[in-house]
Amino acid sequence: MKVLMINGSPRANGNTKTALDFMGEVFAQEGIEFEILHIGSSLAPCTGCFRCAKTHTCTLPDDGLNEMYQKLTQADGVVFASPVYFSSITSGMRCFMDRMGCIESKVGGGTYIKSATLDNMLDPFSVIIHQDERL
Repeated sequence: MKVLMINGSPRANGNTKTALDFMGEVFAQEGIEFEILHIGSSLAPCTGCFRCAKTHTCTLPDDGLNEMYQKLTQADGVVFASPVYFSSITSGMRCFMDRMGCIESKVGGGTYIKSATLDNMLDPFSVIIHQDERL
């Protein structure tokens, strides 16, 4: 099993990365492979062109997202982690999520996502992803 963890913080080694590292330790103890991807804050926003529905890739100038799409389609589970700025996720995470439409049209719901808040991240066993269970 492979879990992809998305670090939506503009700070590559900030508190969000620390929380993901902690989750990674728990995944490793359970024998679950994981990778952390840092998306940063340099992603272009979705333009709503909908070309991704046909091509299954984002047709905006490549800022690294198409490579991340490949990893997402191969993951058994995905964890999104973002600091909360002004009662919302970071703008980088929002751009990332907006531009994932081409994955949805390609994979069609085969990857289940468990969102984690600080409360359930303190209990690492609440974020373990099971293959046979929709989260």
